[in-house]
This record gives sequence, structure tokens and C-alpha cells, in this order.
Amino acid sequence: LPVARDARDMLAGQGISAEVIDLRILNPFSPDVIVASVRKTGRLLVVDSGTRNAGFAGEVITSVVERVAPSTMRQSPVRITLPDAPAPTSRVLEKLYYPTADAVTREAIRLVSK
Repeated sequence: LPVARDARDMLAGQGISAEVIDLRILNPFSPDVIVASVRKTGRLLVVDSGTRNAGFAGEVITSVVERVAPSTMRQSPVRITLPDAPAPTSRVLEKLYYPTADAVTREAIRLVSK
């Protein structure tokens, strides 16, 4: 959540508005707030501290895609997750492994630029 909020602030500095939705409850998961946001914006960028394969980001994207008409989406959904690799054991490698606000900001800008 702090990474997403930092990215939102960085985007605001560039004149881009972004909604950050904090999914505090994952079970039971209700995508209603996310679906409403996607219907309004036509875009979805999911930031997840879990892995890409079998991660919750995929569940979020699937839940939204199942509920909105394809014409609603201006761009394909995007997820930023941990890589499918073992967790690093050094600070140098950690910087490459964990998602950053800069990475989220770059991806969000790419989404709105298409």
C-alpha cells in the first residue's frame, strides 16, 4: 500500500489522477469497489506483494474482467508483482526484486499514454 500511495503522489505531480484501493479483506473478496473504479476509468493496474503465478493480483484482474464489458477497458489490465524467483538474501538484490513506486508510476503512465 505505501508503494501504491507513493506512486499516486508521483503521478499527481505529473497531472495524472490515480485511485488507490486498499484490499484489507481478501476472504471473502468482493471486487465491487474495484469494478466501479474500472467502469469509471477504463483501466486497471494491480500492485501485489505476492508472486505473479498463483498470486492474488491475478484473482483481482479475473474478478474485474468477469464483471465488466470488454468495451469498458481502454487498456488490458496490468499487474506488478514479485518476480517468480526465490526471495533475495542481499540488499542489492532486494532493490531489483521488490516493486517500487517508480516502477508503478512508469506502468501507470504507460497505461494512460496508450
